[in-house]
Amino acid sequence: MKNFFIAAISMAMVSSAFAQNQPQGTWYLGTADATDVVNIFADGVNMSPTIGYAVADNFVVSLSLNTSRMEDVFNGTSEEITLVPTPTIEGDSIVIVEVPQITTTSYTETTTLTESALELGAAYFFDDNYFIGVGLNSVRMSNEYSNTLDAELDTEDETSALGLTVGLGKFIPVRDNWYLTPNVNWSTYGSDDDINEVTQSGLSFEIGFGARF
Repeated sequence: MKNFFIAAISMAMVSSAFAQNQPQGTWYLGTADATDVVNIFADGVNMSPTIGYAVADNFVVSLSLNTSRMEDVFNGTSEEITLVPTPTIEGDSIVIVEVPQITTTSYTETTTLTESALELGAAYFFDDNYFIGVGLNSVRMSNEYSNTLDAELDTEDETSALGLTVGLGKFIPVRDNWYLTPNVNWSTYGSDDDINEVTQSGLSFEIGFGARF
């Protein structure tokens, strides 16, 4: 799963005219990853609105809500062969024979994967607008399958997980109040499902994008 937290907690920037990297009282709005902006034109939607606030110079807290939805649709046909008793003339007699008939039925299979995550984090900025951050993540994943041919095949699975993310990044001013924050993160997630307990860890690279107010 795509790791998107640290860019959320990097909702801060300042121009070289400021003595401190992140002035207290500044608000930050953006998205966790600049590539999310182009996802609105793709089949899947994955957006991560974020909001941050500098509670003190160089110390920013933030909240991020990530939602993604991927849907796969397959249209197919199913054939069923049945034997139909049919009167048939053989010589001077009428006999009943079973004639195979093929019935074709159209159906649709739909698989939908939905992920949502709420993340709370904090970041500390130091020399030359570098920052380190940490965040707590709550993730919920839902997988739905439906088949119009057989309703008994319909299923829905839901899994929840808690995660921790730490990372290192840098704020880069772009123009006016706009900024980019490339960052490298290490994240770990653990499922709270006692039956299927799963732990996932890994590194990710992101480019945060947003504006300062």
